[in-house]
Formats: sequence, structure tokens, C-alpha cells
Amino acid sequence: MSSIASTLSLPRAFAASGDMRRLAVLQVVFVLSGFCGLIYESIWSHYLKLFVGHAAYAQTVVLVVFIGGMAIGAAIAGRFADRSGPTRRSNSSLG
Repeated sequence: MSSIASTLSLPRAFAASGDMRRLAVLQVVFVLSGFCGLIYESIWSHYLKLFVGHAAYAQTVVLVVFIGGMAIGAAIAGRFADRSGPTRRSNSSLG
């Protein structure tokens, strides 16, 4: 295992295979995804502010919908995770 991989505490699959390029691409994709989410949140907040009439109410609605969606997604993923068997097998299928 290289010193960079041990310093960053990378998963063994990335450190052993030397596939740092794949990890960098995944990080860029996650950053872009988060950036797009923030853009959508600000657009929805702006349009709801025009509809509702006050920015605080619009921000509250956007935040409640966002966190509610995260909670529903976590509940659904939790049910599938309970059925999938050992955690090691589930995690190894991701990478």
C-alpha cells in the first residue's frame, strides 16, 4: 500500500489496484452533483418566494422537502440493506 493511500485512508480496493484515477473521477462527480443540488435548491427557493410571498417560508418548504426526501431515501435503502445479507458483500458490490 502506498504512503498516499494510507495517509488518505483509502479503501483497499483503490489502494491495491492503483486505480486512483477512478477515485478522482468519482470525487469530481460527487462535487458536481452537490453543486447541481445547490443550484436547484436556490432556483426552487426563488420561485417559491414569488409564489408564497416571503423568503423564509420558501426556504422552510425547500428544506423540509429536501430533508424529507433524504429520510424517505434512507428508509428505502435501509430496507434493502437489511435484505441484502452481510454488509461486506453489499459494500464490495459498490466498488
